[in-house]
Amino acid sequence: MVQVNMFFARHGQTDANAQQLLQGSGLNGPLSTVGRQQATALGCGLRNENIDMIVASGMQRAIETAGHVLGHYQGLTMRTDPRLNEISWGIMDGASFKAADPLLKPVVQKWDSGDFDAKIEGGESVNDCRRRLLAAVADILKEVKEKG
Repeated sequence: MVQVNMFFARHGQTDANAQQLLQGSGLNGPLSTVGRQQATALGCGLRNENIDMIVASGMQRAIETAGHVLGHYQGLTMRTDPRLNEISWGIMDGASFKAADPLLKPVVQKWDSGDFDAKIEGGESVNDCRRRLLAAVADILKEVKEKG
């Protein structure tokens, strides 16, 4: 049996994060200055780990964050997998948390009560997101296993 250690990291801060905007897969902005500092810190924190593969979501902020880790590993490449993208908030992507609250709160309450198929118009449910994320992770693990 092959033992696999996986590190999952959230992207660094973006301007949308700082402005308290609901940022899902519908917003694809770069890291802010603070986000680049956070990504640099992540790269430094992982620089002594044995990393064989870096996979980022297709989001610019995630690719940029992963690049700060990649910079510590000569010869290693990064690939992207859009199945790792954040949840889609549909029509609320980019709205302020305050403006999104009337639509978001009932959906989150449904999630809290176990209805993981609830979603905002045009967005994803927890189950939608879970299915694509698990498929991506299963494929990554399969690739690791095949490499030996």
